[in-house]
Amino acid sequence: MGIIIWVFSTAISFLLLYAVIRGAINHSNIAKQDGEVSAMNAQLNRNHQEMMRQMEDLTKIIAEQNLILSEIKISKKDETEI
Repeated sequence: MGIIIWVFSTAISFLLLYAVIRGAINHSNIAKQDGEVSAMNAQLNRNHQEMMRQMEDLTKIIAEQNLILSEIKISKKDETEI
């Protein structure tokens, strides 16, 4: 008889614990936080894409400047030879 009471009280305790944990999960802000994380991830991805575009533009500008500088050096070199 004592074992049956122990099993019954243990089962009820587990059911109560399950109900408390389930209620805590259902009433938590996990869904809201998940949405915020998704929005922040999307913003981070947009920022990353914009920075990559800016880096490509900067690389092109530097390449153009290097080309212009090399042309200036060549023209100065030609002037000094004359």
